[in-house]
Amino acid sequence: MIVFNEDEDKKSENDVYFFQVIAIGVLGTVFFVLLGIVFPKNISDVDIPKININLQKKDEIQKVADSSAVVHDEFSDSVAIMFYNMLEEKGAAVKQHYVQKEEYIREEKHFVEKNAHTDVLGGFFSKLYALETTGEGVVRIAYYGDSMIEGDYIVQTIRSLFQRKYGGIGVGIVPISLAHTSARQTVKHKFSANWQYSSVIKRNALPLGIAACVSFAKDGESSWVSYQSGSQKIVNPTLLYGKSDNKNAKALVTSSSFEEEAALNPDKKLNFLRINGVGDSIVLEFIDAQNIPFFGINFSQGPGVYIDNFSIRGSSGLPLIHLEKELMNSFDKSFNYDLVILQFGANVIRQDVKTYYWYREKMIKVVEHLRECFPDADVLVISAADKAAKYGAEIKTDSLVYPLLKSQREYANITNSGFINLFQLMGGEGTMARWVSMEHPLGSKDLVHFSYPGTTVIANAIYEKLDSQYKNYKKNMEKGIK
Repeated sequence: MIVFNEDEDKKSENDVYFFQVIAIGVLGTVFFVLLGIVFPKNISDVDIPKININLQKKDEIQKVADSSAVVHDEFSDSVAIMFYNMLEEKGAAVKQHYVQKEEYIREEKHFVEKNAHTDVLGGFFSKLYALETTGEGVVRIAYYGDSMIEGDYIVQTIRSLFQRKYGGIGVGIVPISLAHTSARQTVKHKFSANWQYSSVIKRNALPLGIAACVSFAKDGESSWVSYQSGSQKIVNPTLLYGKSDNKNAKALVTSSSFEEEAALNPDKKLNFLRINGVGDSIVLEFIDAQNIPFFGINFSQGPGVYIDNFSIRGSSGLPLIHLEKELMNSFDKSFNYDLVILQFGANVIRQDVKTYYWYREKMIKVVEHLRECFPDADVLVISAADKAAKYGAEIKTDSLVYPLLKSQREYANITNSGFINLFQLMGGEGTMARWVSMEHPLGSKDLVHFSYPGTTVIANAIYEKLDSQYKNYKKNMEKGIK
């Protein structure tokens, strides 16, 4: 007869459980120690050249688990597989971030070296050189951008620096109405609430003017707009409006020194109403002006440099493809644009989009279209700035900035356009996080835009970059190199 000793069986069973618990604890400790060794606390702290992520195969990791385990059961198997999955997921994320970053750095160096020997802004610089040496003529720049330049920020400082050196009085073209209240300080701009406004983003009314927008007066109502000198004077105002069958429209013009009524003749794609004798302010009231597209008012006087600020809030730059070529040709014939600047990027980044090849391809078509609109103008691409994001408790550069910069640099290169890397110009990775945390911040709390002092810093950096390239152009001119 075989007799079973239940106490001994229970003791043996408890011993097995005890060793299983110890084994699980040891395996867990090994697991987390390995994670700590492989991955730093902060991804941004990794030294790029030293990164060498070599993910093991599942069976190899299983062997590690086998050799470390005291017991063999389903739980230990699942820990090994979980270890692999987490390692693979985190490793892939690190690899993706730094592969993008390393590609960006490598290609940026190549592009700078190539671009240094390519005179992609020669037409613009030649006009600037003629203006500087003769004191005659006008250099005109169309500056398109998103909310980064809204309110004339950045552009107002660049304009001021150019005009201080080369002459020119006035802010250029200002739209009639906007989708939001104007924040301009250069010219104080107000308008009635009954304008029908359309931009290149929604395109609910056409045609769009050169500022990528248009304003229509409503039927049976009078609409008005006013401009007052701010940091820059309003000089030589000229109303810009389009074609219509309306032959009864009038504009009542009021300034500090006179009041007069003028008939509007909207018989061409682009029409002008020049107003003389204006002081520091002007009000235009439009009577029976329905169905006439109003594009804006131009303020400019004398030889010099004029920069039109065409900000499009929320835009990626892609909608510029919808500007009507024939109408833009009419604007170009009257204003003779020498340079078109494109500063976009903040509205392109999306967390569900990891590559921006599609953006590069579409912006190539945009640049090609703009060259048809303004045949004699060079094109300058200003890249996205540093954009920060929150990673847990830390604020650092959004990893998606790198593939976006890569696409912007590439479409500039492919279209033979000038390129200014604003990300690098402002200080590179981590700059926005530092700017936001300053005692007197240069960045805004949204981690995307600049504060007012920040816009001045950025504007000076862009101007100095252009000025440096222009000086190189002049040296080549003096050497007889074209």
